[in-house]
Amino acid sequence: IDKRNLFEKLFGFNDLKFDLYLTVDSFDSLKIDCTTSDINIEEGFNFNDVVINNVTGDIVFNSNVENDITIENTTGDIIFKNCKINGDVKIKTTSGDIKFEKANCNNLNIVVTTGESILKETFLTGDLNIDGGTGDVKFSSFDANNINIKLTTGDVMGTILSNKIFKVKSTTGDIEVPNIQSGGNCIINITTGDVIIEYK
Repeated sequence: IDKRNLFEKLFGFNDLKFDLYLTVDSFDSLKIDCTTSDINIEEGFNFNDVVINNVTGDIVFNSNVENDITIENTTGDIIFKNCKINGDVKIKTTSGDIKFEKANCNNLNIVVTTGESILKETFLTGDLNIDGGTGDVKFSSFDANNINIKLTTGDVMGTILSNKIFKVKSTTGDIEVPNIQSGGNCIINITTGDVIIEYK
């Protein structure tokens, strides 16, 4: 005997995939709650605020946000590319890489247990804060007013664009940073890992 109700009979698919086409390019807010899904926000859209909660799956974001964006994910990569966020970006994930390429925002706050944070051609008008467990932090033509990174295991390396006052500590690892001590703060605390940063 099939004990499902009518809704379950009509819509109770095990696997469901659909494409959603939007006829306008500007929206007040975007909120997504998923359990297991890849999420891809293409270029060309503008949102006031964005909140994404996912458990398993990659998240790719390529649009502009007027205010803040908050993402929580358990497993999967989080990628920002070719986008501008006027407010803050807050990311919390357990396992997965976080990649920013040509993606600008105010403050960027990352909490990650296991995974790399990669920032390429990305400029922050505010501060970068990374609280990580295991995983490297890599810069390439990156800049922010202040940089604050805390890792248990991982290297911090790459190029930044403006002078910083470096306050760096690594219990086990090499430290190579510029001698110029001016500008915003760059505070890095690592238990095991190297810190190699240079100006471009």
